[in-house]
Amino acid sequence: GETPDALAILLAAFASVLVLLSRINSVRLADNIRLRIEQSTLIADLRRLTAALQTSNDRFRGFGENAHDAVVTTDAKGLVTYWSPAAERIFGFSANEIVGHKIHMLLAPKRYRQDAEKGFAEFARTGQGPLVNKTVHFSALRKNGSEFPLELSISAMQVSGHWLALGIGRDVTERSSVEAKLREREADLREAQRLAHIGSWLWDLKNDAVTWSEELYRIMHLDPASPPT
Repeated sequence: GETPDALAILLAAFASVLVLLSRINSVRLADNIRLRIEQSTLIADLRRLTAALQTSNDRFRGFGENAHDAVVTTDAKGLVTYWSPAAERIFGFSANEIVGHKIHMLLAPKRYRQDAEKGFAEFARTGQGPLVNKTVHFSALRKNGSEFPLELSISAMQVSGHWLALGIGRDVTERSSVEAKLREREADLREAQRLAHIGSWLWDLKNDAVTWSEELYRIMHLDPASPPT
């Protein structure tokens, strides 16, 4: 049978995972909803304004300077043409330091720069690319050389026959840290269940879905690839 110590470890680990899982789900849901609303509204407004950029510079800057996320535009050569105050705060570069410079040479880690330059060359010709109209996660560089996780949405805009890129970025360092802690707690729970030889399961009432732990599959002598019944 299981020892009291093993059961105590299991219960503590399980409780820790449940609390952290609840927290991260709430943070992730609220953050994602807010990001989608903010980005959808901002992109729609910026697209309309950029169609008449010569007469709308003041309004364009007004939107960018009030945004909480970094707002960046680049020309067909990949040179930064607009750098919002939030971008200054997130990346550490002032607008004077980065406007007119190639964005990938300053913000992309060296291991990604060649692919980034190749992809942007295709974008400049066609306005298309694997990242266009998508929200992606990758590592970016701050001015001090440190890397951090960035969530970025990229849109294409055509002005005077040339394709311009609009990027809206969010520093997700805190969210990534919470997710890493959750993965650690889940690993602790799996190990505690293995040592105590106790399995567990979760029932998602909303979706009527049941998830079994690895140890429960072992106890029941079932293949983890098989859906629980």
